Amino acid sequence: MSFELEDTELVAGQARLKRNRLAIAANILTIAKTGALKTHLMYNGNLSYSMLRNYLNFLHQNELLDESYYPNDKTTLYHTTEKGVRFLESYLVLNELATPTAMKESLIAQSAKMP
Repeated sequence: MSFELEDTELVAGQARLKRNRLAIAANILTIAKTGALKTHLMYNGNLSYSMLRNYLNFLHQNELLDESYYPNDKTTLYHTTEKGVRFLESYLVLNELATPTAMKESLIAQSAKMP
């Protein structure tokens, strides 16, 4: 799984920011901080089931997300690990530093393409 920069697209004359893979991973980790079911991650993260499965595998393999199975309830809860919390904190700092410049450049480029 690779990560690329966020991109903008014009929808109905307005710039709309697409989420990159890093942003989606950070969103899942944020939702799972207090524990979340797979359906909560899917709906709150606005992801399809197949996309969620790919991200869960990636986050679990990199020890950013952990799962706990409760046989009595037949449910699995997903929790952000300590490493995942550190990743999320770093992502938020870097995103805050990078976003204003990237957004301005992207919006200027998009507006220059408009007729």
